[in-house]
Amino acid sequence: MLDTLGTRSPFPESRAVIEQLKRSGKVLCIGSTTDTAPLLQDLTRSCISVDQIFTSEDLQVYKPQKAFYEKILAALSLQPEEVLFVGDSLTDDIYGPQQVGMKTCWVNRKKETAQISPPDYEVSDLTGLLTILY
Repeated sequence: MLDTLGTRSPFPESRAVIEQLKRSGKVLCIGSTTDTAPLLQDLTRSCISVDQIFTSEDLQVYKPQKAFYEKILAALSLQPEEVLFVGDSLTDDIYGPQQVGMKTCWVNRKKETAQISPPDYEVSDLTGLLTILY
């Protein structure tokens, strides 16, 4: 991951799904174990914008520590049951948010089998969110 900081590209469906979710009034945030500046570079270059970005650099804690997700909830003034945490890592994006009571959606692009902490939802790419959230 360190070799790709600031040069990452989104998956093909990402921008369209994000835009559709934003048009429907969903609040979209990114919670990432990364440094802030390279993530902002990636998003700007890819023409992707979200409502708020939370990085481990800013939060001073890494996934899957409970404090990572608790700080996001506090900053957004939301309760865990009001959030769907979406990601591709079973440990960081499913197990971690489940520790604080968030619902989870695993983006399982590699068609793996969940060995721990089954998610509330599972999709093969982000377009699956459109079915879950509508």
